[in-house]
Amino acid sequence: MERIQFYALKPDLISIIQKVELDLGVTYMHTFPLTQPQKQPFDSALNLPNLGLANADSSIGCDSYLIALMGYQFIPRVVQLEAGGSHCFYDQLSNEDTVVFRPAGLYVETGEVFYSELSTLSRDKNAQLIMRRFYKVIKKQFVKHDGVWLGAEVLNLLKSGGRLTAASQAPYALSIPK
Repeated sequence: MERIQFYALKPDLISIIQKVELDLGVTYMHTFPLTQPQKQPFDSALNLPNLGLANADSSIGCDSYLIALMGYQFIPRVVQLEAGGSHCFYDQLSNEDTVVFRPAGLYVETGEVFYSELSTLSRDKNAQLIMRRFYKVIKKQFVKHDGVWLGAEVLNLLKSGGRLTAASQAPYALSIPK
C-alpha cells in the first residue's frame, strides 16, 4: 500500500483523523521549505492550519505533512541556496518511517474540491502501520467510486453539482455515483 487518494471536505477529514489518532498515536510535521527547522511537530492533524482547505490551484501544490508515530524525532534536510542562505525540508529522504499527508480539500476561489492523499515510499514497519490504519478507516467510512474514495460530505457536494478534480485546469473527471 503506497498511495491512497481520496476526496474529503473538513468534516470528512476530521472523521478519519479522529479515528486514526484515537487508535494510533501520531504526530505531523510540515514538509515545505522553511528558513529554519520547525521546532515542534503538530500533535494532531486537527491543529494543522486550514485543514481541508486547498492553498494552491492543484492538489499537488497544496501543503503536505509527514506523519510519524508519536515521539518520532523528525530530521530536517538543509539545502544551501546558490543565492545564499538555506532552506530546511522535512521529507522521506531524511525520515524513512513516515507517511506523506496532503489534506488538500476545498479550493475556495473556485469551489472545487481537490483530492487528498496519503503516500509513502518506505517499506518501514512504522510507515506501513500508519498507512494500514488510515486505509482501514477510509475503507469503512468512505465510498469507492471510479477508483477513488469519497467522503460523505464530498459525495453530497458531488450530487449537488460540485466539481472534484486534481487541479483547476484539469477536466472534470468524476460523474455522480448511482
